[in-house]
Amino acid sequence: MFQENLIVGSNENVTGDYYLMHLEIGEREEETAIASAAKPGQFVQVRVHEGTAPLLRRPFTFYKARKRFFEILYKISGEGTRALCRYNKGERVDVVGPLGNGFTLVPDVDEHLLVAGGSGLASMYLLSRMCGRSPAKTVLLLGAQNKDDVPMRRSVAQDFDGLAIPIQVWTNDGSLGNTGFVTKALEKILQDAAKMRFAVYASGPIGMLRKVAELTTPFGIPTQISLEQHIACGLGVCEGCVVKTKDDSGSGYAYRKVCSDGPVFDPAIFEGYWDEIVEP
Repeated sequence: MFQENLIVGSNENVTGDYYLMHLEIGEREEETAIASAAKPGQFVQVRVHEGTAPLLRRPFTFYKARKRFFEILYKISGEGTRALCRYNKGERVDVVGPLGNGFTLVPDVDEHLLVAGGSGLASMYLLSRMCGRSPAKTVLLLGAQNKDDVPMRRSVAQDFDGLAIPIQVWTNDGSLGNTGFVTKALEKILQDAAKMRFAVYASGPIGMLRKVAELTTPFGIPTQISLEQHIACGLGVCEGCVVKTKDDSGSGYAYRKVCSDGPVFDPAIFEGYWDEIVEP
């Protein structure tokens, strides 16, 4: 974990309430320690305002990371993200990271299935690049409520076009791409190719993650989900982001910290406790 005072290289409005912020050391040929250590699914804690309102840092997953910079894709959803979107090129932001446990590449599979819901797309670019290093095919399934909640626009669309992976877009109201929940696409793929070896990685709303787990469990498919909760310290100290899960024996329950035990989990530990997880 590192703390760095980084320069805003850009803070682009991608579409609607979605923004893409580029953070770097500056003009010098220096690497940022945070970006150099970043892994898909991990996150940073950003001080979004120099004053006391809001007081706490805000968590953002890595969208893109290189040695000299990283980017975060975020949606305005409250006071913190509203403050962040006002930053201009050249201003400085205090950042701590990388934090948490990220995605792990599953070996010996035929296909990596990435399932994202709305802002869950934020962790999928870096994950797609990691999956691309394996011989297996990578497919991205992107779901949203409507076309305005699909952040696959402008530079984000260009990034994913550069990966040259198949992408299916699903909207609940049919205003863009296919009509229906994105988990419908996942279900069809799993049913139509039952003999293939899949690995599933998902990020998005709690309801979507639960459905993903219900679909993959009967097939014994390795599955990882990125769970979003309100995170305060980001270090596992304040215990403000705990969720109830199965314990390691499977016979009882335990409380796990999303910021330090996660945010990426095996969804099997939530069996029987999904109803107790609150959507942030």
